[in-house]
Amino acid sequence: MRPETEASVTVTTGVPSDAAALARLHAACFARGWDGESIRRYLGDPNCLALLARRSGVSTLQGFLICRASGAEAEILSLAVAPEMRGQRIGEALWLTARSELLSRGVDRVVLEVGEDNKAALALYSKFDFRKVGRRKDYYQSASGEPPLSGLIMACDLAASSGP
Repeated sequence: MRPETEASVTVTTGVPSDAAALARLHAACFARGWDGESIRRYLGDPNCLALLARRSGVSTLQGFLICRASGAEAEILSLAVAPEMRGQRIGEALWLTARSELLSRGVDRVVLEVGEDNKAALALYSKFDFRKVGRRKDYYQSASGEPPLSGLIMACDLAASSGP
């Protein structure tokens, strides 16, 4: 992790008993939150990496990242930061920690899918050299009846990306 994030954000590995807290945070961040059982399955999967983030001195979960690796490629399944904590480098700390761990596991490419309207996530991913490689038209169905949004598929070559 970069020194400037290391002192202010603590990143730890998630375990199945963290599932309820992750489900609560996921529901606070996304229109269609994942339930605790779905998250528990990811947390128990040896191919998944789950990272939890808290600002120093705070016990409440403030962010998490879950990804799944398959050979030399991994997919970020979800990256969430509590709405009141956005802009405080929590997403950056999660990504930098995940990047380091994935490299150590032999992963050289990471893909993800993000809503085309998620400007904060798009800025974070662009900062770390993710590039748009595809688009899923009308992928996200709105819970409020609004028109569906497209999802952007992005990818990052870890060896060539910005890192710690």
